[in-house]
Amino acid sequence: MINVYIFIVRGYNTPTFFNLRKIFLNMIRFGKHFPVFVLFLLLLVICVFFVYDRISRQNIERELYRAVTDLETIQEQNAELLTIVSETTKKLQACQEGAQKLSLDLDRATEMMEKMKRKANDNHPSLKEEIARREVGRSTIEFLRYIYNIISKHQHLVKEKEGVLNDILEFQKKFRSDMNRLADGHGEWRKEESHRLGLLVQRRLNYLQSPKECKSVKKLVCKVNNGCGFGCKVHHITACLIMAYATRRTLILESKGWQYARNGWTTAFLPLGKNCTADGPVPIWKANSIEVDNAEVVEMASIESMSRPSYFPLAVPEDLADRILHFHGDPAVWWIGQFVKYITRPNEKMNEYLNTKRMRLRFTTPIVGVQIRRTDKIGQEAQMHLIEEYMTHVKEWYDVYEKKDPGVRRRVYIASDDPKVFAEAVEKYPQYIFISDKNASISAALKTRHSEESLRGIILDIHMLSLCDYLVCTFSSQVTYCNHR
Repeated sequence: MINVYIFIVRGYNTPTFFNLRKIFLNMIRFGKHFPVFVLFLLLLVICVFFVYDRISRQNIERELYRAVTDLETIQEQNAELLTIVSETTKKLQACQEGAQKLSLDLDRATEMMEKMKRKANDNHPSLKEEIARREVGRSTIEFLRYIYNIISKHQHLVKEKEGVLNDILEFQKKFRSDMNRLADGHGEWRKEESHRLGLLVQRRLNYLQSPKECKSVKKLVCKVNNGCGFGCKVHHITACLIMAYATRRTLILESKGWQYARNGWTTAFLPLGKNCTADGPVPIWKANSIEVDNAEVVEMASIESMSRPSYFPLAVPEDLADRILHFHGDPAVWWIGQFVKYITRPNEKMNEYLNTKRMRLRFTTPIVGVQIRRTDKIGQEAQMHLIEEYMTHVKEWYDVYEKKDPGVRRRVYIASDDPKVFAEAVEKYPQYIFISDKNASISAALKTRHSEESLRGIILDIHMLSLCDYLVCTFSSQVTYCNHR
């Protein structure tokens, strides 16, 4: 076989490679080895076939295994997709059922609201009736006061003057009692309506003061930097917030270095909103410049230096005016009060202080609040009013109140910047129970007025006076305005 192989190789390498005759002669010469050569070729072909077949089978098996694996993966993915489709279908069905339920609930809620509106219309007086009742009450009281003053001034023309005056006062008390009973018939509705509308206004203010992005809204800067007192500051910030509300601007209060508290307004109250800031120079806004009106950030000028905008008090929003007038005789006072309420929301520390003080003072109702401002106001901005002038109105209120609640204990809360007032009231009117915070009066002295202790004292007085059933005070004090609103 080796010889044959060599022969073939050599035969290919010889110049007679293409000479068939010589090849044939060579095959005859080596004819005895030809069968072996054929057998070798046959075995070689068989081996090559089996090797190729085995390799092909391995490749096929490998491909089949890969195909089976891919098929199993696809089946698993298909099962997961079927599960997702099934869950999505269930969720879709649940959403559809939920939507149908919400639609039914909405229909029922709409029906209930209509019923409540019809019921409410049956349970509260009309706007015209409320206005007429108030006008009758005011006109009658003013007429009685007019008669009383005329008789007092011209006593020489009226015999038995004291008897006539007492009769007028008694008639006035009786009339007030009757008017109160007439109003009390719908008193709960008025309180509920005031509460509902108040929540709406507070939500609007919170939305205005809580923008998603400060950069996307216009802003109004309000600075607390002049030397006026606490009540004055409350009114300035209130005016700023009213202007911000009317012009749809977010209010930025800058109060660091405040004379009452160096850390600013948040020493006692909650922040008015997010920490929006005003960078760079800010134009002063006097509400009369179109160029400034369109600015992204403006600063509120002092009220005295600016032309009065049409939306300033006593203006009330048109969409709320009728609702306010329906339950309140002075809509502007109620409206301003909502802004005062928002800016004077006590923080956690102040709220704890107020609650503790209220418990220690044993503050209960019914009670009349009396605010008596003395010290720096007397002789400069206001005249002196004796304790007797205040107590005359306190007595009248309790006389009227006793007609529906006989034997009531007559309590009076006194807020004053003069500590001597409380002692004077206790001495002259022993039949009354007087309540007052002595520390608040002492800290209100001129030497210690601009301090955090004085700030807590004045906030306490305003808070307690706001909880009283009736107020007796003069408008010579800014504190009175705070409580009135």
